[in-house]
Amino acid sequence: MTYELVKDFNSVLEVIPDNFENIRQEKARQERLEKYTRDLVAYAKGEIKVLEVPETAPIRSEEQVNSEIERMKINPTRVDRLNDFKNFLGQEANNLHQYAQEFPHLTAQQAWNFANAGPVGISAEEVIPDMSEFLLLHLKANRPSWNPRPQVINILKGHTGGITSVAITPDGKFAFSGSKDKTCILWDLITGQAIKSVIGHSDKITAIKVTPDSKHALSGSSDSTCILWDLENGQEQRVLKGHSLDVDTIEVTPDSKYMVSGSKDTTCILWDLKTGLALKTIKGHRYPVTAISFTPDSNHVLSVSDKTCLF
Repeated sequence: MTYELVKDFNSVLEVIPDNFENIRQEKARQERLEKYTRDLVAYAKGEIKVLEVPETAPIRSEEQVNSEIERMKINPTRVDRLNDFKNFLGQEANNLHQYAQEFPHLTAQQAWNFANAGPVGISAEEVIPDMSEFLLLHLKANRPSWNPRPQVINILKGHTGGITSVAITPDGKFAFSGSKDKTCILWDLITGQAIKSVIGHSDKITAIKVTPDSKHALSGSSDSTCILWDLENGQEQRVLKGHSLDVDTIEVTPDSKYMVSGSKDTTCILWDLKTGLALKTIKGHRYPVTAISFTPDSNHVLSVSDKTCLF
């Protein structure tokens, strides 16, 4: 029940009074993103003339980060302690999920090797002495230094081949990745868990895109096709066939109705995502199409190939 434990930590962090200000800020951020998504669709349809783009979150200075780290080391709050255990679980969830039942005290071993201080490291020190002879432990002097603000929160493991492309849903809660192993995986970014692995392509995945409404994802492949996936049930909705070579790039209109794909066959194809029909094949490049971008109003598309761009 490793992943259930991660969810438990997140559930506590959503209601604990100590975390009220962070919860308030996160709700405000989600509301801004949801408004932006609605406005983006309205702008694409011509219903509004001005698109208000949310500001990028401010980047903390080195001084602010160091000050916060020092506070957490000297006087950690309940939220700090919960986050430390959650970060540990995020990094070790896959190992614990696979091997904790086979190896006694694996969790304590991994906690000891996780850090030389902090809530997780200190907790490991309290239980390790009674079982140390059975475990594979770092020497005390070689344990990693505790970092209360790690850059890596979760390690997502599930693909068996190189990962070639990834996209995140507009709400920041899920991701969709594609790999050389010919599969795509839908991830829960809060728990780090693979929700569903989907198979449909016969060759490696080369491009991934999530629709702005978060309802669907698209994958392009070296098998020359694109697949539209339903993110609610993880099912293949339709296969888009029209290219003669690898699909290297895909882009979706802000209203999630249309897509353009670019291929090694030097063409772009405009697709109707509701019907799966190819509406138009766009020619003009002499070399493989490597990148595509729509204008916010969806009236124009820019394609890139070798040393040229076509608008």
